[in-house]
Amino acid sequence: MIEPALLVLIFLVAAGFLLLYLTPREKTKKSTPRGKEFEWLDDFALLLVLVKSRKYVEALKRVKKILRKERNAERRLILEKFRAEVKKAV
Repeated sequence: MIEPALLVLIFLVAAGFLLLYLTPREKTKKSTPRGKEFEWLDDFALLLVLVKSRKYVEALKRVKKILRKERNAERRLILEKFRAEVKKAV
């Protein structure tokens, strides 16, 4: 037969594993891609929000991405002027 000390040891090990299994774990925060909080805004509104909140580097990155896609000459001119003004602020 199993000695009482060994039986107590097995019981304590099992209780420890059970306790570890049942304790709540800290939830890891899921990382969200940048700019998703403003996803519903159009490009110009997003740029204004970023500059207003003084996120100049992020605004410059967005202007660069928008300029790559933009084909309208008038809009490109506006974006280039905006980019120059933001660069002055940085």
